[in-house]
Parts: sequence; C-alpha cells; structure tokens
Amino acid sequence: AADVSRAGEMSGAAARAAERWGLQPVRRAGVSQRWAPAARRVQAPGSLERPAPRARKPLGSRLTRRGRVLLTALVAASTLAVAVLLWLSAAAGAQAASSGASPGSVYRNLTRVVVQPGQSLWTIALRAAPGADPRVVVQRIIDLNGLGGQSIQPGERLWVPSA
Repeated sequence: AADVSRAGEMSGAAARAAERWGLQPVRRAGVSQRWAPAARRVQAPGSLERPAPRARKPLGSRLTRRGRVLLTALVAASTLAVAVLLWLSAAAGAQAASSGASPGSVYRNLTRVVVQPGQSLWTIALRAAPGADPRVVVQRIIDLNGLGGQSIQPGERLWVPSA
C-alpha cells in the first residue's frame, strides 16, 4: 500500500522490483494498475531470432583468497618434500657407492674349505683358529657364509677366517 501512489501507479522502487521479477503492468477497465507475470513470447518454428543467452554458472568450485593461498602453500610444500627426498636418496646412493671395501679385500684373511664327512663347524673352527675361542669363530663362519644354522653337509664349500 505504501508503494502505490494516489493514482494507483507503482512507485519507482516497486516498479524496478516488479521488472526484476519479470512482472509487467496490467490495466483492466475500472481497476487500478496491477502487476502480473509477463507473457512469454512464442517464437515461430522457422524464425531466425535466437533466444537471449542464459547466464551460466561457473563450473567446478570457487575458492576464496584464503583457500587459494592454502592450496598454493600445500602444492609448494609437497613439491619441496619430493625434492628433498630425491636429494637424500641421491646423496645416500653416492655415499654407498663411494664407501666400502675394494672388491678383493673382502676375501683377505679368509680361506676356502671343503667340508669332509664327519666334520662339524666346531672342528673346522678349531682347525682354522687354534688359539681363538671356537664359539666366536663358529659364529663368524655362519655369518660369512650366510648359513641358517650349524648344520653343514659333506662337500659344501665354506669361507673360514685364517689365523
């Protein structure tokens, strides 16, 4: 009632709101101006006139400034982490390649022994290092040859520490 003037016309703000909602004025005989939904134009099937394009919604999600900053920081941190891991693995590989004994020095102070029938690791250890503790020598023979236990078979070749 406040938006309608004395003559029955809509004021400027009410008229703009009505247009925004697609309403148009309708006049009837003896009735003040009213607003009704605007009639849609029907287009002839063969006409060349195209309908007005509709506004499209943006695809995907929209990020706020804070979200963009966070996403950028996350990508930068993950890139840095991958670079550090690659650098560490390359440094470890270079260190492993440069350190260590020369290929021939592994077998220094070792003798190749063929196990005879009736021999045990204990008797081989006593013969290999007579002045040393046989328990230590037996463990070293197991470690050098990668044995799973103390059982050995005749004809087996073992590396034994020399005294």
